[in-house]
Order: sequence, then structure tokens, then C-alpha cells
Amino acid sequence: MNAYETEMYKFLTQEENFRNMLRIMDQFDSIRKQLIRDFWQEVKKELEEKCEGTEWKVQYNSHSPFSNYWGLQLFRNNWTYNDRLALCIGCEPLHQYCNYGVWIQQNSGIPKKDELRKALRSHEIAKQFKQDKGQWWPFWQQGPIDFSNQHHLIRLIPSNRESHVMDYVQLVWDLKTNLGKFMDKQFKQLT
Repeated sequence: MNAYETEMYKFLTQEENFRNMLRIMDQFDSIRKQLIRDFWQEVKKELEEKCEGTEWKVQYNSHSPFSNYWGLQLFRNNWTYNDRLALCIGCEPLHQYCNYGVWIQQNSGIPKKDELRKALRSHEIAKQFKQDKGQWWPFWQQGPIDFSNQHHLIRLIPSNRESHVMDYVQLVWDLKTNLGKFMDKQFKQLT
């Protein structure tokens, strides 16, 4: 152990300090989850305010928090197929190193989804993002916060949260601004 670890060991192995540490550890997971929920609720609220009076909507999948499908989507009203959301600008999974980018619902029944994916990847903006052979994300990037890293959680405490919320809002809104019309045109042509 280094000097700091030795001092922490001495301090935390005193009985009262040890009991306090255990009480804190017992609460850590629920506090971590609430910080993450609160963060994404604020991102959702900010995006909804930006969407007021437009054809854009925000969908927040709060029914499956802390699963790999826990996500937030920004989309136009007409980007549905067979009554399902088919295309969006999304963030997912919200509790890990969250990806954001353009997302296609594979189970929506879009007849030309491969052509749609190819068209979306041809846009100049797509060159700034990661692309893979996956079928859900034509292109994506990891966001600036790793929500599974306890050291990143300091950004989510109420006194630090606002600027980080706005960072995510801006990432999504910039994609909407730069790609929205192109996405709409491609979706109309290929569905």
C-alpha cells in the first residue's frame, strides 16, 4: 500500500468509521441509479422544451431502466413504419458508456432498411462517427460520460449536472440540425 492507502486503511478500520463506510456502501447503488435517472430526466426535459412547436418528439424508454435498451430518442412524427418508431437520433444504453447517433429500428418492417442505412452513412456528418456492420446504428459515437464508471458520477451530482446535461442535449440537437432534413428525405424515399 502507498502512504495514502495506509492512512485510509487506518482511518476506515476504526470501528465507527468502518460502520459508517458500510452504511454508505449499502446506499451507493441506489444513489448511483437515482443520479443517472435524474440526469436523463433533465436531458429529456431540455429536449422537449426545444421541440415545442415543432414536428420533433422526444421518447424516453423509462420502462426498462438499466437494461441495454434503456434509451432516449429524438424523431419526427412521420418516422414511423407499421405504427412503430423506425428512425431516430438516439442515445442508448443510458447507464453505461452511452452511444449517440442515428438509429434504425430493425423490427419495424422497413422494406429498404439496408438502402436507408447506406444512404445515411453517405452523409458528410457520418464520416465523423464510428460505423460498423451492425444493423441498428448506421453511425454512432460514445458520449462524454461513462455512466458505469463511478468516478464519472461526480458530473451527475446536482451542483455539477447542468453543463453535462446541456452537453448531451447539444450533441443530439446538433445531429438534428445537421441531419434532420436529410434523414427525413431519405426516410420518405426509402419507405
